[in-house]
Amino acid sequence: MHASCQEVYKHGIPPQPSIDMYRPSFPPPPSLTDDKEVLARLEDACNARINVTFRFYRPDYTPSSTPLCKCGIPCILRPDMKNRYEDLSEPSKPRDDGKEKAGPSTSGSANASSSKATKRTLVAKYWWTCYAGVQNDGKGCGYWRVMDVKAEGRGPFVGDVTEMAHVP
Repeated sequence: MHASCQEVYKHGIPPQPSIDMYRPSFPPPPSLTDDKEVLARLEDACNARINVTFRFYRPDYTPSSTPLCKCGIPCILRPDMKNRYEDLSEPSKPRDDGKEKAGPSTSGSANASSSKATKRTLVAKYWWTCYAGVQNDGKGCGYWRVMDVKAEGRGPFVGDVTEMAHVP
């Protein structure tokens, strides 16, 4: 998952078979233990660092449901960083094919002015993309697909829950 996506989007860490022993940057003080073997083993300082983030692991985002790109590597989820906003007070508009479509007044700027004050919300869009370039000298397959939450059976999101509360 791309760095900026982590703050907005909930995600989990794939299970790891093991984690290396923590080694502090500075050796412990000799007064910590009388065992000379333990002190000798801990004398070497180490600057290795392990970052572990624990978050809620949703069952609809398990590694088995992550799409694979043409390279056969699991894709990563990236956010749309265009600052698109949608008016909450605007009713949904029908599309040409007869299906309902939310009537977004998307703009490239958060400061877009309108004739009347309306409530706006950030349009959260994500896409799956190939991540093989990180491991393969920058050569990936170019796979790119917009994440369709409903078609993939993912969700609900916070916005979906608030919309459901207003349905009669």
